[in-house]
Amino acid sequence: MKKYPADPRLDYVALVRSQSPEERRQWLDAFKQSAPDNALANYLSAGDYFKAGQSDQAVQELLAAASKPIRDYSLDFVQDGEEAYRAAGYSDAEAKMIATSTLLPPQLAELQAPPRFYCN
Repeated sequence: MKKYPADPRLDYVALVRSQSPEERRQWLDAFKQSAPDNALANYLSAGDYFKAGQSDQAVQELLAAASKPIRDYSLDFVQDGEEAYRAAGYSDAEAKMIATSTLLPPQLAELQAPPRFYCN
């Protein structure tokens, strides 16, 4: 991440793997900066603002996202996986199958986490 600080894919993965709300906010801001035309950063940011009870900021993020497409980089992750498996000696067919079947995009990893409940 230090080597490629403006790579939105790395910012995206880093924010999903972040360990604290502060670190997550840092990576969300970096992701929005590195991918200003990607609504995913705004939607994830809105979700965090809603969880924190900051509805005004969340609505602003939703408005910002409304006119942008969503890109989750799944195809990039699959292609990178295929290249890695081919480099490890797997055939093209095996590399494609393994990379596709083991894909867990960062946004899906979040869905595997136990639900967080917030009470006022």
